[in-house]
Amino acid sequence: MRGPKQKNTSAGISIRWRITLPFIFLALVLAFSAALMVERLLSQNAQERYWRQVADGGQQAADAVVRIEQDQLEVERLIANTEGLADAVRAKDAEALRDRVLPLVINADLDSAAILDSNSSSVFAVRHRPDDAPGSYERAVRGENFYADWELVQSVLSGSLDSAGDKFAGIESIFTGSVELPTLYIAGPIKNSDGEVLGVVLVGQYLESIAGSIQQDAGANISLYSKTNGFLIESTLETEKSQSTMLTSEQLSSVLEEAGGAGVTRIIDVAGSVYGEILLPLSVRDGGQVVGVLGVSLLAAPVEAEIAENVQLIAWLGALALIVVVVVGLLISNSVVNSVDTLSEQAVQIADGTLDPPLPESGGKEITRLARSLNQLLAGRNGNQQAWAFRFPETEGGSGAAETLSEDLSTGAVSTATILVVLAKRLSDRLILPEPGQTLANLNTMIGGITPIIIEHGGVIQQIRGDECVAYFGVTPQLQRPQVNSLQATHAAMEIREFIDNWNRERADRGLSAFEIGMGIATGDVIVGLVGSTQSSQISVIGDMVHTAYQIAQITQEFHGNSLLISSDTYRYLASAQQHFEFGRYGKTALQGREEEVLVYEVRNRTIRLRD
Repeated sequence: MRGPKQKNTSAGISIRWRITLPFIFLALVLAFSAALMVERLLSQNAQERYWRQVADGGQQAADAVVRIEQDQLEVERLIANTEGLADAVRAKDAEALRDRVLPLVINADLDSAAILDSNSSSVFAVRHRPDDAPGSYERAVRGENFYADWELVQSVLSGSLDSAGDKFAGIESIFTGSVELPTLYIAGPIKNSDGEVLGVVLVGQYLESIAGSIQQDAGANISLYSKTNGFLIESTLETEKSQSTMLTSEQLSSVLEEAGGAGVTRIIDVAGSVYGEILLPLSVRDGGQVVGVLGVSLLAAPVEAEIAENVQLIAWLGALALIVVVVVGLLISNSVVNSVDTLSEQAVQIADGTLDPPLPESGGKEITRLARSLNQLLAGRNGNQQAWAFRFPETEGGSGAAETLSEDLSTGAVSTATILVVLAKRLSDRLILPEPGQTLANLNTMIGGITPIIIEHGGVIQQIRGDECVAYFGVTPQLQRPQVNSLQATHAAMEIREFIDNWNRERADRGLSAFEIGMGIATGDVIVGLVGSTQSSQISVIGDMVHTAYQIAQITQEFHGNSLLISSDTYRYLASAQQHFEFGRYGKTALQGREEEVLVYEVRNRTIRLRD
């Protein structure tokens, strides 16, 4: 009497992997957790170092402002104390003032200077155009009255004093022609021997040159903002719109309230680049007067690159650790499995009568116990080896292949399939006919590259004819829903385009022209059946959808580069998977043999890969 049929011993997971997989899973969990913690720590450290650099740049910029102010004060004092200056102002002698003041202005490389009388009117004023050569100034002008509106001028004429003395500073705008130039001015009094204020000395430096000078000292980008509304006045950043960097009312009040503090930090986006910026009060007169807001910024890209580099290093170390775990696990499992395999082979040989019992009881505690149990089983309760018979699994009928079409393919069947057609564009123009070897080599490279891509995505190549390739999806080895085969075909086409793009980069390196293809995809009902003689037949797909896909591919011949168009039915069957792709132009087109125009969509890119 036969015993119950045993299960197939080849089914299930190998004991090697049953031992190794838990270690792999544990290694992955530990590696991921460690990588996450290390990456977070490294990211925090990188961010802290970055903001320290920004803060250091802010301190250096503030020191540079102090040096610029001191230089302007020194020139103002030289001019105010020049012999004969008071008499020339009293007499409104512009020529005398020119002889005394202009050499000092040129020597100090000032951008602007003016001598005002007690009525705030200019007796002598010179300005340097930003585009002119150093030492070149506009002709001296006089009689300008707009200075009367400047608060720093009125403070000097009124004899006011601040915590640092009788000098005052401010940012005012002047014009050279039609160009407005925001300028940092230092104003000081002109007095006679009795201490009477006869006029005002103004010395100024354009904010553009000040920002450039501070940038060199601080090693960072400099922006200067208005203290009244937060608008950007001047910057070394290439800002197209000042609104993108202007200060909010909250930021402006925070900066002005924290005069002398650590500053306010923020992130700004300038022309698509991210910067970290620290905002400080633009203070003069020993910090007693705030004339604006100083912004110091550094590009955040180096920090991101450093973090990415650290993450890559962690990933490599994690991969190495995983490989070590797998290798060690396999070595350990192999030592166990080899002992079990040896014991199993010996048991079979004893059962066949080719080996004399008993089995050797060695190889570790568990293996020894197993061998002892097998020896007892072989011997039987009464000591007769023949009391027990071993039976091995019998080979079951059938190949076990996946079930294909339920219909009889000799009579044909109707199925919804997706057809992909790949055409080489303008082959006669791109491949020189006198060189058939090169022509065939290029076509073989194209076919050799796209064939495995189609197969890996579940497609079947139906026809390769010269510079054309036709493939279908969703018919064999199993029927599939059109939502599935539409997705597979579209992803296959995008991977084919990536293959051609990579190949073209190699061709460009060798000085060869680009090899371009066009692809068309259509989804619909087709006839599936065996075509051929009784001795040789193959599954073929027949129907209007094949011609539709071919004609859609023909449309791409009018486009430049590697192109993909899909029918509206394919687009509809993609459904929620449309988010896998980026679509471009779409519209209706007339196809040969169709009365109605067909709606097609251009697929430009994909955001998700179906197979990695």
